[in-house]
Amino acid sequence: MGDLCRALNARERTLHAAFYDHLGSSPKAYFKQLRLAAARSELLRAQRGTRVTDVALRWGFLHFGWFAHDYGQHFGETPSATLRRRQERPGATLRSRPSDRAA
Repeated sequence: MGDLCRALNARERTLHAAFYDHLGSSPKAYFKQLRLAAARSELLRAQRGTRVTDVALRWGFLHFGWFAHDYGQHFGETPSATLRRRQERPGATLRSRPSDRAA
């Protein structure tokens, strides 16, 4: 957060207000949503042998229980279910399910 404030030459409080006004969430929550969406995208394109823990770590999720919880809240399925769907159809390009919320 400090780096972002310095880069934009803005106070943290100003940055928080701008995020809420334009994006409806805090900077921390917004960046978590971006990381969750990136992890989901990687799981949907995963090759055989890909592990959920490796994907989670690549996107900065260090606590796997919270990652699975947040992922499930956001997408309505577990990360392992997303990966399993992908691995059941290795040649297909999977898209997010229609019930998924936009990330």
